[in-house]
Amino acid sequence: PVLFSRSELIENDIKMGSVIVVRDISDIKKAENKLRKSLKEKEVMLAEIHHRVKNNLAVVSGLLQLQVIKSESTEVTKALSDSQLRIQSIALFNEKRYSNDSLAFINFDKYIEDLIKTIEKTYVDENKGVSVRMLLNPVSLTVNQAIPCSLLVNEVLVNAYKHAFTEVDKGTITIKMVEKNEKVFIQISDNGKGLDENEAPLEESLGFTLIETLSGQIDGTYSFKNKESGKGTEFNLNFISKNEGSGYR
Repeated sequence: PVLFSRSELIENDIKMGSVIVVRDISDIKKAENKLRKSLKEKEVMLAEIHHRVKNNLAVVSGLLQLQVIKSESTEVTKALSDSQLRIQSIALFNEKRYSNDSLAFINFDKYIEDLIKTIEKTYVDENKGVSVRMLLNPVSLTVNQAIPCSLLVNEVLVNAYKHAFTEVDKGTITIKMVEKNEKVFIQISDNGKGLDENEAPLEESLGFTLIETLSGQIDGTYSFKNKESGKGTEFNLNFISKNEGSGYR
């Protein structure tokens, strides 16, 4: 292996000759081959880790499902189903991350679309016509932001499916996401019955604790309240996107 270069010698627009340099680059080629081999080994290792994580999450989800089948308590069944959905949310994120062009970032709008499909399969009810309206702008998040944000969105969507439409036969959940000036805004709203002041305060629920904790992990601020105009609830979240300088949007 050699590196060949040539420069023309020009004088008064007349070619007088050429300077030719030939350099042995065997060491460079050996180093390149070594890097390629190392990269291939890391790709194989990464694929193995991905499959193990995927299989382990599937096992955990399967164990929870067995407990759901065997449990005779409605409250226990609900709690286990919620936990199963959280596990599936993590598994879906892991799948999206591995199939993405960049392992450091994830297309969060595409993730939300798939997450909604997963939740719909779990909470489908032939007697209710609950539809989801998605207004999602393309947004990429770092892994450290996407993981807690995915669990947070999962928690709010599941809460809407479970509680918003208990008194009606149909309804709509609307989720919006946009990024402006390196700040991400997410809104999840419904036209259901709204929050009941006579029920237990949100602060006492596990879901609210998770929302509060996960929002803190991404340095975000949120609000969860009844709509000021019309019936239903509205959840708003905003946080600063930390993918500046990545070149990946």
